[in-house]
Amino acid sequence: MAALAESAREVDDWYASYMAGLTEDDFEAPVDFTFTSGKKMRMTRGEIILHVCLHGTYHRGKRRRRAATERPDAEPRRDHGFSRRGGVKG
Repeated sequence: MAALAESAREVDDWYASYMAGLTEDDFEAPVDFTFTSGKKMRMTRGEIILHVCLHGTYHRGKRRRRAATERPDAEPRRDHGFSRRGGVKG
């Protein structure tokens, strides 16, 4: 777990450093990319950064909606651990 925590800190530090070097205009710059499906896309750098920041909350919300649909009488889950493919579980 210590190695995982250190790796997460390194990623956080990279993002903080990257963001500190951006100008306001940089956030409006278009970025062309291709999804793994092959679909071409264009977003602004700011939109991509916002997506990265909110990415985990999207999946937690999706998980809650699915659980509420499958078991509407169940208590809401309070753990948000990663559970796919045997990963860390909360």
